[in-house]
Amino acid sequence: MFNKFALYDKLMSLLIIGCSVGIPCLAFLSCIPFYLVARSFDRSEMVDLVTTSRTRPLVIAFYGHTSFLDTIFGIWQNSRLPTPTRMLMKFPYPTLLPKWIHRQIVMIDPDKSNTGSILSYGDDVVLSMWIEGARNRMQCVHSGFVHIATSLNADLALCYIDWDAWRYRVKVLPVSTYSRETVLEEFTEFIGDDRCAVYPGSCSEMRFKCAVDDAVVSVDNTSTYGSFV
Repeated sequence: MFNKFALYDKLMSLLIIGCSVGIPCLAFLSCIPFYLVARSFDRSEMVDLVTTSRTRPLVIAFYGHTSFLDTIFGIWQNSRLPTPTRMLMKFPYPTLLPKWIHRQIVMIDPDKSNTGSILSYGDDVVLSMWIEGARNRMQCVHSGFVHIATSLNADLALCYIDWDAWRYRVKVLPVSTYSRETVLEEFTEFIGDDRCAVYPGSCSEMRFKCAVDDAVVSVDNTSTYGSFV
C-alpha cells in the first residue's frame, strides 16, 4: 500500500538537510508545508482530554515516534490545545525556534538528566512526550514518562496517532491505576492492530530496560509493535 506520509517524511528530510547546509533557519521554514498537513487530523479526543476539569497534573505519553512528522504533528496539536500544554523536545538549534514554539515545549538535553527541569513545569501544565527517545527502532522505550507521572502524582494519558483514521487516540489512566510493571501492557492493548506510526516497522519494542543490570531482556518480538515485558 502506498505510504503517502512516508513520502512526506522523506521530502521534508531532504529539505531540512539541504537548507541547513546553507541557512539553518530555512530548514525550519521548510517544515511549514508538512506542518499544514497536520491540520487535517481529528484532534477531538485530545481536546476533550485537556479541557476536562482536572484535580491533579496530567502527563501525556505518545508512542510511535519514527518520523520527523511526529514532532511537527506534536507541536501542531499543542498549538491548538488550551494552554498551558508543553511537549518535551530535543532540537540542535533551539535559538532558531520562534517564541510561540518555546511556549509549547520543554527543551531537554539528551546527554544529561532533565528530571529537575521537567518536574518544575508539572504543577500547572500538561506535559506530553514521545516515550521512545529516538526515531529509529530501539530495543526498549524509556520509563521516564512513568517516573515523571508518579513523581507529580499525575493522571497518565496513553496516546498515539492513528495514521489510517487520521486522528489522535487517547486513553486515560488515573493516578492509582498504573505502574511501571503494567503500563506497557496497557499501551500495547490500547494500540491493538492500529497503524500508530509513519513507519510501523521502525517502532521501538514495547519494553523497559531491566532494572537490575540495565540490560534489555531478550524476548520474541514477532508482533507489529514489538513485545512487552
